[in-house]
Parts: sequence; C-alpha cells; structure tokens
Amino acid sequence: MDVKPDKIAAGSSSTEKYYIYSSKAGKTAEESVQVLTPGTNIDNFVSSLKNQVIILEAAPNPIANFDSSDEWSKWLTKFNPTGKFSLKLDGTTAKNIQSFEFEFAAPWNIKFSSSTEALNFSFGPPLETGAEQARIPVPGISPAGSLLYCGLDLETGVLDSTVKEIFEYVGLADRASSLPTSVSSLPVKLGGPNASKKHNALWFNPSLSSQTTVRLQFQLVKVDLFQDFLIPALPGLEIQTADVICKKVLLAAVADAGPVSVDDNRVMFSVQCSVTPKNNPAINMIAGIELQESAIKLTFELVSPNSLSGILLWLKDLIPDEPIPVEDLINKGDDVFKDVNLRRMTIGLESGENAEGPKLSNFGIDIEISANFGQGSDLKPVVFLVTYAWNNRDHEVGSIRGQLWNYRRADVRAGFDLSTDQDLSPYYEQWASLQPITKSVPATYINLASIIPGHSIDNIPSNIPTQITRAYLSLSETTFAIGGTIKTRRLSQGPIPQPYLGQVKLDASYTWGKSNAFQISLGIMAGLQPSITSKHNEAAVLIGNLDYDSSLKTWELTATLDGLYVSTLYEFFDESSAVHVMPLIDSIAMSDITLDYKYTGKGAQTGGTSVGSYFKLSGALLIADLELDLTFEYNNDWNFVAVLKPQNAQAKLGDIITSILDGEKLDLPDFLADMQFGGEGRAKDNLRIDVLKEKPKPKTDEGSGNGADTGTSADTGTGSTTGSFYFIAEVAIGPLTLTFAQYHSTDWSATVPPKRMVKVTLTKFPEVDVPLIGNLTQPFDEMYYMWIQDATGQNKSKTPGLTRKDIRELNASLSDKLVPKDKFKQKVDSDVLMLAGSHFAMNITSLSGEKTCLLDYVFMKPSGTPVVSSQALGGNSAQSKGKTTTTAAADTDASENSESSAQAPFKKKAGPLSISNIGLKYSEKKLHIMFDATFELGPLGFSLIGLSINLGITSLEKLPDISASIQGMSAVFDKPPLSIAGIIRHGNTGALDYYAGGLIIGFVPYQFEAAGFYGKASPKGAQEFTSVFIFARLDGPLVTLEFAEISGVTGGFGYKSDVRLPSVDQVVNFPFVATDELDGSTGSALETLQRLTSVDANGWFRPLDNTYWAAAGLKVSALKMITLDAAVVVQFGASIKLGIFAVGVVDIPNAKSALKYAHIELGIQVVVDFDYGIFKAEAQLSPNSYIMHPDCHLTGGFGLYYWFDAPHADLSNVGSFVFTMGGYHQAFQIPDGYPNPPRLGISWSLGSDLSITGQAYFAITPKACMGGGRLNATFSAGPVKAWFDAFADFLINYKPFHFTAGAGICIGVSLEIDILFIHIHISIEVSADLNLWGPPVAGVVHVHLWIFSFSISIGDSASEIPAITLIEFYELVLQASSQQNTSTSTAPAAVSRPKNEGHVFLVQSGLINNSEIPEREQNAGWTVRGGTFSFVVSCKMAIDTVKLGDQSITYTTNAVYSRPMKLTNPMSSSLTVVITQDGTVQDDAEWGMEKSIKSVPTGLWASYSPDTDPSIGGKNHVPELLNSQSGGVPLMMGVLLTAPPPIMAPDKLPTFNIEDADLQELPAEKTFPNSTPSHPEWEPDNPQSGAAQWKAVHDNWMNP
Repeated sequence: MDVKPDKIAAGSSSTEKYYIYSSKAGKTAEESVQVLTPGTNIDNFVSSLKNQVIILEAAPNPIANFDSSDEWSKWLTKFNPTGKFSLKLDGTTAKNIQSFEFEFAAPWNIKFSSSTEALNFSFGPPLETGAEQARIPVPGISPAGSLLYCGLDLETGVLDSTVKEIFEYVGLADRASSLPTSVSSLPVKLGGPNASKKHNALWFNPSLSSQTTVRLQFQLVKVDLFQDFLIPALPGLEIQTADVICKKVLLAAVADAGPVSVDDNRVMFSVQCSVTPKNNPAINMIAGIELQESAIKLTFELVSPNSLSGILLWLKDLIPDEPIPVEDLINKGDDVFKDVNLRRMTIGLESGENAEGPKLSNFGIDIEISANFGQGSDLKPVVFLVTYAWNNRDHEVGSIRGQLWNYRRADVRAGFDLSTDQDLSPYYEQWASLQPITKSVPATYINLASIIPGHSIDNIPSNIPTQITRAYLSLSETTFAIGGTIKTRRLSQGPIPQPYLGQVKLDASYTWGKSNAFQISLGIMAGLQPSITSKHNEAAVLIGNLDYDSSLKTWELTATLDGLYVSTLYEFFDESSAVHVMPLIDSIAMSDITLDYKYTGKGAQTGGTSVGSYFKLSGALLIADLELDLTFEYNNDWNFVAVLKPQNAQAKLGDIITSILDGEKLDLPDFLADMQFGGEGRAKDNLRIDVLKEKPKPKTDEGSGNGADTGTSADTGTGSTTGSFYFIAEVAIGPLTLTFAQYHSTDWSATVPPKRMVKVTLTKFPEVDVPLIGNLTQPFDEMYYMWIQDATGQNKSKTPGLTRKDIRELNASLSDKLVPKDKFKQKVDSDVLMLAGSHFAMNITSLSGEKTCLLDYVFMKPSGTPVVSSQALGGNSAQSKGKTTTTAAADTDASENSESSAQAPFKKKAGPLSISNIGLKYSEKKLHIMFDATFELGPLGFSLIGLSINLGITSLEKLPDISASIQGMSAVFDKPPLSIAGIIRHGNTGALDYYAGGLIIGFVPYQFEAAGFYGKASPKGAQEFTSVFIFARLDGPLVTLEFAEISGVTGGFGYKSDVRLPSVDQVVNFPFVATDELDGSTGSALETLQRLTSVDANGWFRPLDNTYWAAAGLKVSALKMITLDAAVVVQFGASIKLGIFAVGVVDIPNAKSALKYAHIELGIQVVVDFDYGIFKAEAQLSPNSYIMHPDCHLTGGFGLYYWFDAPHADLSNVGSFVFTMGGYHQAFQIPDGYPNPPRLGISWSLGSDLSITGQAYFAITPKACMGGGRLNATFSAGPVKAWFDAFADFLINYKPFHFTAGAGICIGVSLEIDILFIHIHISIEVSADLNLWGPPVAGVVHVHLWIFSFSISIGDSASEIPAITLIEFYELVLQASSQQNTSTSTAPAAVSRPKNEGHVFLVQSGLINNSEIPEREQNAGWTVRGGTFSFVVSCKMAIDTVKLGDQSITYTTNAVYSRPMKLTNPMSSSLTVVITQDGTVQDDAEWGMEKSIKSVPTGLWASYSPDTDPSIGGKNHVPELLNSQSGGVPLMMGVLLTAPPPIMAPDKLPTFNIEDADLQELPAEKTFPNSTPSHPEWEPDNPQSGAAQWKAVHDNWMNP
C-alpha cells in the first residue's frame, strides 16, 4: 500500500497531515513529507513499520499527535482504545525525533515516554555516566532499530488499586478467584519515589509481530495476609516486602477470518523473604510467585552464601519422612567436584479448592558445582548447574542431573548472559536471571579426552572434536555418567574417506569404586547427502555407534545405512574419485547396507588422534528384479564389486540397463532390450559389475601406433591418459557375453553424465541359398552390435560419440576390445571414431590375427547429431577447416526404419558372382546385408540390384530368420553402332511400394531414352494413393530448317506426382534439358537410368497426392554456333505453377572448331507460382564460359522477381519487386527469397605474370537503385611487382532524386632485393578516392601519395533538396514524367487532367460478357448480375478513408505519409464513391465495403526523417537505404464494393381470400367405397440402421 499525502479537517480549518518516511520507502522530502536519514536507529525502526511511515495530524511544533489513519496508531488503539499517541521533535533544522509519548486512560491514567528522564526513572542511568544520559539511544530505540523503550513518565501520579483489579486488567480474573478474599482485596499502589528503577515500562517490537509489552510493578501495602496464605504449606517462610507485577503483551497474528491480535498476560508477586532452619542463621532470598491453574509456582534466588546445608534442613522439615541425599551424591567421588553452591530453588504448591490452603507438591534445587575433570588447556573451571528434584508422587531417592553451564543466550536453560543491559529486556525478572558466582569466567567446553575422572581417552578420531559445548551430568548411588552432543568435523582428504557423521551423542559412564574399565559410546544417526549433482535428493541415514575400547585404546564404527540409492555413498569415495564415480552408479538402488569402519592411531606427534584406516560396506544392489551382492572395500584404495546372487528371478536386458540408469530414455532396439536374462533353465546366466579407476599414465614411445598392442588395426595410439573411471557390467546370456560400460574422464566435471556403450558379438550365420547363384557363406569374419550414448557435450566437434582418446582408455579395461573404423588422415585424440547411436559393424581378421573394421553402420542416431559429410570422414583436417563437422568415421546414420544404409568396398569372388561392395541397412526389424554384384553371360553384362541377405532379428541370443532378396536387375549390350541398356527395379520403403524401369536404345546417330514409375504411396496419417510418371527423350537429327535443326524432343507427364523444379544453378542437370556436355555425366546408360528412376530426396520425381504435371521440350541448333535446350513444365492440382527452363550454348565460330573465340553456357529459369503470387526470371552463366581465350572466364547472372496477389500470397510483399544483374551493393542485407546471382565478372590470367579481374553489378529495389564495379590488374616478374586497382559504387534515392557515389583508383609498384643476408623492400603507391553526392553535385577527392595525403572539396556540400509539392508527388505516383511541371501552381483543380487517371476499376464477380463484342474498350460500361456483382476501385494514391453515402471505413494500421514531400506528420487522403441509379444518387443502398490493402514502397510512402536524408549536409546514410527490411509498407490502396443484398419486390396483385371465393358443393350419386386394408405381408417393416437394413432387404429379395 502506498500512502500519499492528503488533507484532513481539524476544527473549522483545514490542516495538512505530516508524513515521516523511512529512507527505504522511496519518497522525496517535501514541505509535509520528512524522509529519515539512512542507517540511523529511527530510520531502521520506521522501516519495520507497516507502510514504512508515521502519519501525524499536523507538522510537529514541536509535538504532534498520531493521525487516526496511521497503522501504528491503529494497532496501539487495540491495546487501549482511548489512548493518545504523539511524538516530539527537537528544535534543529534536521527535525530529529526526540521522544515518543503514549497516554492510556483505562483503567488508570498512565503515561509512558521514551525521553531520557523517563527511561532513567524506570531502568536507572548508566553506571559510568550518571543520570544525565540514557542507557538507550535517543529517541528510546535500540541501535539496530529493532525495539522501542518507553519508561514511566514522571508526570504520572500515584496509582491506587487492588490485587483483584490487577488480575482483571490483564484478563486473568479467574486466577484471582483462587486467592482468599483477604488477599485479593489487598490494596496496592504505584508511583512516587518507590516506583523508581522498578522497570515500569512499555516495549514495542515492530519486527516481532508488533509485540507490545506493558509492565507495571505495584507495591503491596500489607504483606502479613499474603504471608498467612503461604505459611500452611511453607512453615518458616517470612516475607519482608512484596510487589505485584502485571505484564500485558499483545501480538499481531493471522487467523482464518483475517488479522487478529492475541495476548500473553501474566501476574506475578515479587517478594523479599527468608527462612531460618534449626540451629542455623536466617537465609535471605528473592522470590517470584506466580499463580497457575490449580497450582502456585515459587522461584527463589539465594542471596545468602553457603546456604545449601541450611536449605536442605528446611526442606527436610517440610518432608520429614523423605531422604534428601544431595550432599552424599555430590561427595560420592573423591575430589570429583569442588565449590558447591546452592543457587536457586523452585517450589510447587497445589492450590485447588483445598480449604486448608495450598500444599507442597514438588521442589527442586539448582546447585552450581565446579568439576575436577574435563578441563582444557586454558585451565578455566568447568562449571555445571545441576538439579535435584522431588515430588510428592514419586518417593524414591532421586538423582542429580545437570548441564554444562557455559555462556549462552539468557533465555536458554542452564545458560547465562554476561551483558550488563540484560535488565532492559521485557522478559527480565530479577529472580529468573541467574549468573555464575565462580571467581573466574567458566570454561565454554569440556575436554572429551578427560571427561572420565582419573582416566585418559586416547586416539580420538580426528573428525571428533574434543571440545564438548553441550554436555549433561548424572549422579546416582552407583554410577557417574556424562553425556552430550558433539558436532563432528568435515575432514579434508585423508588415507581413506571419512564420512561426515553430523551430530553424535556422547554416552560415557563408570561405576563408583570399581576398576579402571569404563565405556564410551558415540551414538550416530547421521544423514548422508548425495552430491549436489545427483538426480536423487533423498539422504540416507547412517545409524550406529562409534565405540571406544578402553583396554585396547581403539575406536570402531559399526552402523547400518538406510538409503535408497548408491548416490548416498558419495562420502565413502575420495574427493578425486567421487565426482567421477557418482555419475556412473548414481541411480542404482540398494538395500541392507552394513558398515564396519576402523580407526588407527596416528601417533603422539599428531596429538594422539586416529584416522580411518579401513572400511567395508556390504549389502545388496537391486537392479530390475535381480539382487546382487555388493562388496565395497577401502584399504589403501577402493574396490567396488557386485555379483549376482543365486536366485530364480528373471529380467529383460533393457530393464537391467534402465534400472542402472534410473529410467533414462536409451532408445535401445527391441532385439536388444527384449533379451531375456535368468529364469528357469538359465542357471549359467550371470551378471557382474565392476567400478574401476584408471590412473593417469604418461605418454610412451612404445608401439607403432597401429593398434597392434590390442590386436586391432585402429590407430587409437599409445598416447598419454589423463585418468578415467569405468562402470563395467558383464552379462552372460546363453552363448553370448554382453558388455555394458560407462566411462567418465577426470577431465570432466561432476555435472557431466558418463558416456555409455553396450557391445555384443553376434553368432556366425549359416550358408544361405540364393536363387540362380547357389549357397552364399558369410563373407566376413565377425559381426557385432554396439550401442553408444553420449550426452556429455565434451567432444570438441560437438558430435556425440567415442573419441580416439575414449576408445584408447576403454580398451585398457575391456576384455573385448573396440575396433573403430578410422578414416582420419591427421589423427588427434579429439577425433570421433564411433558415433552415438546403434551400430552394426563387420570386422575382418588378417593372417596375423589383426582385426580391421570393414564397415560401421549407424542407425537410431540421437536427434540433433550433426550430419557427417563424406569429406569429413577421414578428410584432411586442413581441407575440412571451417566445416560444421570433421568427425565420425561411421559410414552413415539411419533411424530404426529409414532407408539409409552403409556401404564399403569389398572385393571378393563367390562362384559366378563378383562382389564389389558390401552394405548394411536396418529397417522393419530386419538387418539387410547388401551386396553389389555382377556376372556376365557372353556379350551381356548383368548387375544385381538390391541383392541382400535379410536377417530377421528378434533377439541377439537366437539365430535370426534368414532369407535372400533381389530388388531388380539391369542389363547392358554395347556393340557399336548398337547399344542397349535396361533396368527394372522394385522397391518398398514401407511408405512407398513402387516399380520403376527404364530403357535406352542407341543406334548412331539416334538415341532414345524412356523411364517410367508406378507406385502406391501410403503417407502417414493420409489415404493411400497411386502415383505414375512417364519420361521420354529422343536425340538425333529430326527436322532441318534453313538455318536451324531440331535435334531432340522430350516430354513427360505425372499423375499424383511432383517434379522438382530446379533453381537457376541446377537447370543444367534438369532431365528435360540436360545435355551430356553439362550434367557431369560419365556417359553410363545405367547411371542415367538410375538417376531418372530414383525416389530419393535428391531425385527429380516423387509421389505427391493431388498434384499433376506435364512437360514438353526440344533441342534446337542454329548457325552451327547456337544450341538451345528448352522445356516447359506445368504443375497443377492443389496449386498451379508454370516453369520455363532452358540451357543455351554459344560457340564462336562453331562448336567443332579447335580454336574458339567465345564459349558461352547460360542457364535460364522462369517460374510463375499462381498460388503464392511470385514471378521469377533468372539466368546464370556457367563457370565454363569464356571469351577471347579459355583462361578469360566469364561469370554472372541476373534476376527479376515480382510479388503479386494470390490465394496464399504474403500481403506484406504484394506489389514489391527486385531486379538485379550481378548482385547488390556489398553492404546490402539480402532478404530471404530475393535472387542472389553472382557478380558479372571477367577473370583473365595471361600467363604466370599478368592477371586481370573485373566485376560489376546493378540492382533496383523498392527503396533504392545501386550499381558498381571493380577492376584489378596484377603484374609480377621476379622481384618486381606492380598493381592497378579501381572501383566504383553508386546508390540512388528515387524521389527526391539524390545519388551518392564512390570511386577509387590505386597504382603501385614494389621491388624486393636480397643481397646475402640483407633483404630490401621498396614500395611506391599512389591512390585517389572520389566521393560524390547530389544534386547539386558535390564531393570530396582524397589523394594519397606514399609520403603525404590531401583532400579537395567539390561543389556545395551543404545544399539541401527542397520537398516536392502535392501535385508533383501525385504525378510521381502516376509516373507521368512527361506532363508539364506544375510545381508553382496554386490551383491544382484548374489543371485539366484525364478522367480516372488515378483510379482503376476492376470487376471481381458478376460480369456478363457480350459474345457479340469480344473486345472491350477501356472504361466501357458493364453488364452485370446484381446478385453476385462486386468490383474494386483501385487507387494509385494511398487513402485512409472511403466514404459511400452514410457509410465509411477507415484504415488506422499505418498512416499515409509522403517521403518526397518530407512529411513528418501524416496526411489525410480519402476516396468518395457516389453511386447513381437512373441519374439519382442511391443513398439508402447498403453496399458492402472492404479495404484493399497492398504493400507500397517506403521510398514513396514512409514518413520523412532528416536523420536518414542523404541530401542534408552530405549525409550519405547508406546503411538505411541498404537495409532490406521494411522495403514496403501496407496501406489501403482501394476498396472492394459488393452489391446490396436483394430485397423482395413490391407485390401488385391483391391477396386472395378463399372464404370470399364462390365455392359450390358437388354431390356424388354414389358414396365413395370404404377402403380395404392391405395385407400385413405388404406392410413396410420397421427400418434398421446401417448395414443391417441393406442385409435385410437383400435377404428378403433373394428369398421372398
């Protein structure tokens, strides 16, 4: 809630409230607002108040009352509704608060003040300064600002009351009823000199629930009657003086109904009294007496010294039949205790309704004793405060119990407060404040090593502190016992890890007078926390005992560990191991863990402490439904092993791994995850887990680096290792041995998860019978499956997988070594050799037994893994620099059901077959081993397409279902002049089942190509459809004209098929225009057919529902120097596209000339997309183009794009365009979708000495026009070099016309001379830069010589182009540059202008064409259908409002500006439409009106800003003009009008009334016969629903 100053009424005048804010309230000081100085006690105090403000009725002068709206005042009224509260300021300009005053009227008129005088009256002045200062800083607030003190004001007179009224004041009237009337009616009084230093005060603590405490101490006028009340229960007690103390406490709280206030009130009697035991002097005491429900509690503080014996005698008289063996117990052990002093006594009386008065119920005596044991090196006395207690319900001999009495908070039992200001507390009472009387300050701890009197405790574990700050003592007839709690230490690294034991409980004892043997046991119940990086936050509980054997002087810890996960064993690993081991075992469940931990002494030189020397953890690991025996030992180093227990439980392999990893998603294939482990008949199945540590090893020079040391050919190297940790689980399942490993390097942090892998070698499959070929044996030596997971993000290439370093370190601990496929040329440790995902891999073994990876096929690769390029697979690192990945040596990647595969060269002869390649593919839960194989039969060569051995893998432990398949076959016959090639193939990807084929017949000089496709596609989530396409091409001399020849025709069509339209740089490979010279083809007929029939993503044709296409083209050669291949493609169906594609080749003088002066190859593309509203025209030169000489290369291209309105067009681009030749200005930000042709350029190398290059570009965008060029010539001849550079760039703003241009030229020469060891370099360069802008033309020429530079200004650089007029802007919009300049006209209406020159009328619907007049004149009348008629009035000027009669629409999204008019405020532009019928305006017709929004150039219609005007002050604001963003702004450029809805025409005929008609009755000669009901069989049956109705009709029709 924010409190703001306002006005209040006071009497008949208006007085302004006054506000005192804390500095934290964020307020500013004003006349009626005061802000306190930060950091002062009053500022801190007000900061704790609600709203951080004190509100006064008016400005203090110097006193002012609290306002009723003040929250603190509202709270105090709950304490006393009639109270008045005020504050007082000092007389300084700082307006410091001097004091607070609180006046209460009920039940007594009393006043409290925080002034120095009042505080000194209530609490007394400081002992060192006297009465002139207060013990509490002004204005009565503690230095921290947490508590306000107010003493009884001196102006308060004497208050008279009774004991009963005091009880009633605090709301405890029922307690007063337990007193005799003679006592409750006793008079009391407060005031006068007797009230001084009696702690009559008010305390307010805003931070503690606004706790408000009032304490009043009344003097009891007569004490004899009160003494008579207690004498029956306490004979011998004499009361000298008595006071009645009342405390009223109010706190703020929140209940269900909202904020409430609660009280905690008390009434006590403070008495000075004494008792006189028999034959002993009187013992003086101060007592506090408090009435409780049916009881009275008396607390006595002993004033007389050495009073223990006397009090015991007095108590013995109270209970003559009960022993009180206090002195006997204290003196039980010789010289154990000294300085015994009675300090306090408490007595409880039963009051009830006993007519005889209160009776003794219980008592207790507190004794201060000094111990002769447990002293530390500071030799301070060890003081205990012990208690002997008695009650009338338990008559046995009691014991003495107590606690170590050291410095603690004053409100803690057995603690004391050394502060001299403890009496200022609202909780202070004299009899309740107990301080030691020992001459010196007591020790703050006892020493564990000497807590047993006369004995020494040796070899205390180093994590157990010897200083005990919380201890208890118990003395009985037979036993001395001492105990306490000890907070153990967290130790740094030791010989073995020592877990943090938290707070332990000490229990030590010995028997009086027995032998020297004693028992010490530390009870432990500690929480073992997992690491902060653990996925499981549940702590384990270590419960046990740390016991000391006094005879052997040794310590041993035995405990049980109650935890869910192994993550809680974090503290049992050394620090260097824990951060790496925990990620490996973090989530494994465990149970029944026991701990045996032994300590060994370190020797006297270390202070006699002991450290952990050995521990053993035993228990069970729970993995899936299996239970493993765990042994975790630490003796010099740790050993972590778990072995399967004998059991009949069974589990799936996937469940075992998932259980180890706590349910992490692993993407294991089913054949691995579903492998069964254990169960009936599987007794040999076994599982063993080892966690290992590989220590760092230095790099060695041994070995050749070819992996011979591991029996593999992979070059994992013999480099150094940084150290790593492994989790290895070996699982024996039937005949297979599976290894699951986790790896964590010491280079990684604890938050990094481990890398994981599963590897299993597959059994060799038997011979397979392949049709037409015979038996085929496994051509490789070994196949294995491996799964790898890497979520570490530690690989430098960011590609997940196992690096060369990882594999080297894993092979050091694996029995079945990893054999990666290594294609890297420059080998480094960071090379990723095995990608994350699932692998099927093949190994071959040499005669020497060395293994080599033949093929590594990756599938089910995790999402987000970068694609590995063919260049990156073992490519030269220098060549791969800058690429996104230079990583894996895997051959490919694939999802579980993808068509991706892996292949590798593999030469092997198998009968008539010649195998050249081998490949793998996994799809539909089958592994396909694919071969590229050929065989020959005479002149025919055959290739088998898709020959594969298919393994149906359901489980790796079983032999798979084996079958062979062939997808297709190709044949080639090549005997010139005849060549024939054919191919047919069948494929099924799951989503597409297809047949494709092709045929090529060549007979010189003709060649015919044909290809076809038929398939059924089943897209996911869509209906199945059939797709067909046909392609045909005929090349050869077909038609010869006078100057040209048609040498090829091509065509095709597709049904529910899509043809991929090429970009301009792909036109040369488009099947309908491709030529052998341009497509990079090898000339292989089979290769051509495979490209045409491919359904891969890079193929030209693909099935697509509701899409159709047709194409036709021809090849024309003219003048023996021009060849043009062109085709037209039309796509229709869901959308319509039209494309024209061509490749033109020009050779001068002709194509067959040995010496050519020019060779030009040009690709052309024109595409119109009628669905998305875009027109594209592009052309690009091939890099093979040249002129004059083959070394004089030509490059470049052009592009023209235009965006028009269409069903799915981007309205923000409609009307936009771009034209470019050679690209754009180098600073232009090319938007997505813009053409980006290469620079128009020439590059000519004239030998090795001279090279010339040149570039040029020109572009027009909706915002600007730009162009430029570059020319460079370089000459080099030995030590002499010369160069020439020139450039030019220009940028043109449309209107107002303005240009900026930059040009430069540089000429230089250099000479290098080497004479022996002396090198001399001489360089001379002259350059000039020209920057121009205008109109008017102005600029700067900067000349740079090799020794100095200077600039020359041209023209007036400060010229500013004036804004154009509205008429000029109108003509600019109309593009009427030929019209007379009317800029000086002041009456635009007087100028005769053509009708509707700024409007275009276009019928949208309802137009009726006149067939007799096929051609229509412009602006001719329309014949329309009124019901569907609509038309658009398009405006060349943007408008913001359209009016039609009383109707109007307004466009408010963007305002209308004119940048050439330099408008900074929008202009109003409205269109008024008037529609007449028969010459009369139809105002009542409700025509439909819709806005027509188009994107228009910002160069015309955007707002003007001088900051971006390049014509002002020579500002060449090139970045703004080159910014491709916001090239257009959407504005309303017209209105769509729809004819009014039809209404019913007025009816001219009168209403026909049938009652008024002349009706005549026509009687019949015979009555109409009664109808005969139909036969029941002919009655229709009740209809049924759905197919049941059809079946019933069919059955009755067939069997009537």
